[in-house]
Amino acid sequence: MSIGRPIRLLAVRIRRLCPPDLAAILALTILVNVVAVTPGLRASAVRIPLGLFFLLVVPGYAVLAVVYPESGDAPAADRLRSAGGSSAMGTGGSTGVDVRDRPLVSNGESPAGGARGIDGIERIVLAAVCSVAIVPLIGLVLHASPWGISGGSYLLATSAFVVATTIVAIQRRRALPASARYSFPVTDWVETGRSHLVAAPTRMDALLNVAVVASLLVAAGAVGFAVATPAVGEQYSAVYVGTEDEDGEFLAANYPSTLEVGDAADVVVGVENAEQRPVEYTVVAVEQEIDRHDETTVSVTDQRELERFEPELDHGDSWTQTHAIEPTVDGEVRIVWLLFTDSVPAEDDLSISAADEYVHLWLDVEEPLE
Repeated sequence: MSIGRPIRLLAVRIRRLCPPDLAAILALTILVNVVAVTPGLRASAVRIPLGLFFLLVVPGYAVLAVVYPESGDAPAADRLRSAGGSSAMGTGGSTGVDVRDRPLVSNGESPAGGARGIDGIERIVLAAVCSVAIVPLIGLVLHASPWGISGGSYLLATSAFVVATTIVAIQRRRALPASARYSFPVTDWVETGRSHLVAAPTRMDALLNVAVVASLLVAAGAVGFAVATPAVGEQYSAVYVGTEDEDGEFLAANYPSTLEVGDAADVVVGVENAEQRPVEYTVVAVEQEIDRHDETTVSVTDQRELERFEPELDHGDSWTQTHAIEPTVDGEVRIVWLLFTDSVPAEDDLSISAADEYVHLWLDVEEPLE
């Protein structure tokens, strides 16, 4: 017995249980979630185009599959009636039964209006339109829920909606006769494409068709690359300093300005990574003694390292640390936090010009009162 026949029978049985297009919807939903939780795939270029297609097409397609489980092509008998003809079993036939007295489908659809379904092209276009309406509604529901709106909650809620809707669509489609069910016309599309590309009337027509398809593929690839690849201008690191209020909230205000030697003041130093890659940062806090020449020109006469921090941040992450600054000399002092993204120079070479980024704070330091 040939092994091909059992495989074909198994494929037919699977297709009856879950139509190919709806199986693809479920598979794509699983794939998007796998990409979202897998570290290596989460940062890859495929994440953005795959996520956009999932959000902009899949929810709407699942809803349309529920609303329109039937095929958009009118059955042969319906086309015959619309043409005004009668079947061989009409009033003049041997059975005396007019085909117009028979229902088109057995699930209660009215035969008078013909087929209610929509074809493949209409489904794709309307799927995008429906998704644009559905995805924001999911966001509104999340906003009113205890989970709130986040990337993870949005993905889980949309995936649950798609899976539930697809299950209903499968049941709706299975309730129809096999001849009335919608079937994604992959074979027809492939045959149409082959006839235009391979069996074109002339060689020039075939070349033009190939050129059009190639241009569309290049354009789609360029758009996907532009969306998935971050712009060079968006790569940066930032270091900042502030204080905390009574509730522990960050404030870019209330900086200390006057201290006594030996006293300490708490500030909050922070780093933000927007380098589009993980970075091992080094923050070096130094105390600089200043010789002021005029309002805009100063020179550093001496400096000492106060503390060093080494946060490791992924792209998009930030880090904050409370730092108790304690000047060791009196006079006008500048506290500088030097940020380095790669190598750190020797202690004698630490300077604002050597740092990738920096932030500073001026202090008037007084001798303690006797």
